[in-house]
Formats: sequence, C-alpha cells, structure tokens
Amino acid sequence: MAEIHFDVEVDNSLKIDGNEGLLCQLLMNFFQNSARAIQVKGGGEQGEIQVRAGKDEGGGVFLSIRDNGCGISKEDQERIFEPFFTKNDVGEGMGLGLSICHRILKQHNATVSIHSEVGIFTEFRIMFGQEEVFSM
Repeated sequence: MAEIHFDVEVDNSLKIDGNEGLLCQLLMNFFQNSARAIQVKGGGEQGEIQVRAGKDEGGGVFLSIRDNGCGISKEDQERIFEPFFTKNDVGEGMGLGLSICHRILKQHNATVSIHSEVGIFTEFRIMFGQEEVFSM
C-alpha cells in the first residue's frame, strides 16, 4: 500500500450541528475511498489527501477532501452515490460507502459536489448551509 500524507487546514472556530457518530462515519468513508483511489492509481507517487474547511461567502461552512488518486470518470460521477455501485474488485467493498455518505449529508442538510480528472485527482466539496459544529 502506498504511503499517504494528510494535509489538513481547518479553522478550529468552525462549528456545525449534527450527529457526531454519523459525521465521523461520513469522514471515514471519504478517507477510505481516497486511500483506495491512491492505491489503485499506484505508480510510486506519494499519496496525498488534503482536507480543507472554512466559511464560504454565504456564511455556510465548506469541507473539501481532495486526493491524488485514480480519479472518477464523468459517467461514474453520476452513479457513485447509488447503493451497490462499485468499481472495486469482488470482495473489496459492497458499494455502500458513498450511498451512506449521501444519506448522512441529506440528514445534515448538506450538499456535495465532485470535481475529478481521471488519473490526476478527485475532490469532494461538502457544503453545510449554516454555521454549525465541525472539528477534526
């Protein structure tokens, strides 16, 4: 498995209201997918996961998770939140992680956008619409 460097920039004053356990599960699912994408890409490049959080112009809180893994095609971006959708080999996941993330985001009135280039990076940008509690 490739070594992965975490680069975290989070304003400690940010707050989002929510279920701590579900938000932890959300982050773990995104981090696991990022780590898997880095492993799939291979190539000896240093794996990197960048986590950023801050306030957006509208007063909401954003959370960005970006990796330098294998990327996600446009076609797959449209399906990744569907239950049981997976590109993993048999026995390496059931395709539920991101569908669970999508459900958790809805429960917290948050939205997510995806930016990705195959072979280069993937970034998930999560928007929490109001000032709430978030800490890492």
